[in-house]
Amino acid sequence: MASKGSGRGRVLRDQDGERRPGKSQASSRPEPKAPQTVEGLAKYLKSLASGDNLKNYGGVFADMFWEFSSNEERFTEAVALIIDTTVADRDYVHLGVLVCQLILEKKQGPKFRMALMKWFENQFRSKADIRAVSIEKWLSVFAFMCEIHSCVLLSGQPISVLGAAIFTSIEFLLKQPDREDDEVDCICSSLKLCGKTLEVTNQDKMDALMDTLRGIVISKQSSCRVRCLVLEILELRAMGWSDSSQKTLEKFYVDGLMDAVAQDEIASGPQP
Repeated sequence: MASKGSGRGRVLRDQDGERRPGKSQASSRPEPKAPQTVEGLAKYLKSLASGDNLKNYGGVFADMFWEFSSNEERFTEAVALIIDTTVADRDYVHLGVLVCQLILEKKQGPKFRMALMKWFENQFRSKADIRAVSIEKWLSVFAFMCEIHSCVLLSGQPISVLGAAIFTSIEFLLKQPDREDDEVDCICSSLKLCGKTLEVTNQDKMDALMDTLRGIVISKQSSCRVRCLVLEILELRAMGWSDSSQKTLEKFYVDGLMDAVAQDEIASGPQP
């Protein structure tokens, strides 16, 4: 599998500190009309994935899904298209979650949420097969689940079924004999987003996960990069997953991670 590199830098931040999936450019273009066909939606989503500012498209999804929801086949196609676009690349996941949030806030939100949860259920059941074909594809699905869990509530609480699936998926990834460093990187990056909501879902599971991560730190098989990533998560959890703690830790560990990667490269080089 081609490496996607460290999770750091995969999400940029605006000057106000808000997370962004890439560079956001101001746009004076008029707000477009809602797509009336699945083909039009495909073209529209492609333009978003290319970096257009989502804020300019606030009302589009409400109009589009209201139109599509009257036809079950078109609605199913539209949902599948949004999800497929979101997980096509991990760089698109955050943008896809913003799109999903817009839809979930509208009248057709409950119907969309049911379709989304059904899709997650099917992906979760097929996780071993998906990973066998493409580790990167599974990591995109996993990152998507985690971002949705971090921001979508049901009756004011995190979605417990989704949280249970995330815990099981983490256990599944960490137990793989051919586990790659990028998989641990993705887990740690995702825990920064959804660690707090996962803790609410099941604190005992979180305790057990932290024990597993401690074992990775002391394992002789773990690379310097993995140890650095995991230590940051252990400290973040000890500090209550607070945003201020995360910023402090990131400032400390960003240099440490660079040094760790350099040490790994030296260690993997030709032996004299």
